[in-house]
Amino acid sequence: MQETDRILAMTNELRKLGQQVNETTDSIHIIPDFIKLKKAAQGIVEIDTYQDHRVAMSFAILGSFDLFNNGKPWMRIKNPNCCSKTFPNFFETLSSIRTQSIGI
Repeated sequence: MQETDRILAMTNELRKLGQQVNETTDSIHIIPDFIKLKKAAQGIVEIDTYQDHRVAMSFAILGSFDLFNNGKPWMRIKNPNCCSKTFPNFFETLSSIRTQSIGI
């Protein structure tokens, strides 16, 4: 199976979050903008995984941040099962840690 182009994957998904991303063949430069992130996340942002558990897990960690201070999700990971081979309980573990940290 061919490796995922992680630079392209990260660039595409970060742009969905309203972030300015400049890419080269082997790097990305991210100019974060919290205001644009909150604007992009007014609805549920859907993140593509590209069948890569690294992409799914990294965005899931970002998505676990309580962006609106209301404990509600603002991001959805498409095809979370891509993590099943490397960390089958990743999303349950992350959810447990998240709810413990915000006191839900």
